[in-house]
Amino acid sequence: KAVTSPAQRLNAPRRPCPLSLRDELLALSFFVATLVLPFLLAGATVWSILYGTARHRLGVVAVAVLLACHPLPGAGSLAARCSPMARALGRYFSLELFVDRSDPLAAAGFTPHVDKPERLAEFL
Repeated sequence: KAVTSPAQRLNAPRRPCPLSLRDELLALSFFVATLVLPFLLAGATVWSILYGTARHRLGVVAVAVLLACHPLPGAGSLAARCSPMARALGRYFSLELFVDRSDPLAAAGFTPHVDKPERLAEFL
């Protein structure tokens, strides 16, 4: 069964998903953790090499190892999909797709048929 619906003419543009302050802060913390934290760690590494002591270098290595070994839930796990962060990012990145079902390559999109092995041959 498709998770899409037929296109309908709208009288006015659709409003984006409303974001609460908590959702905005969660999305912002995601961006900070994924876009800013690596640069901060790189900067701390350079600083510890140039100006820091052995203790500073050991601290940078400890933080890097901690971040590398931190257990993250699998992308398809229920915990990852239902977390407050996932819901906030879903609202932040909400979008609407238009799929032409008459196109044979797009016909099975967003349906369980897309995972069938015989469909893979169409894309290769």
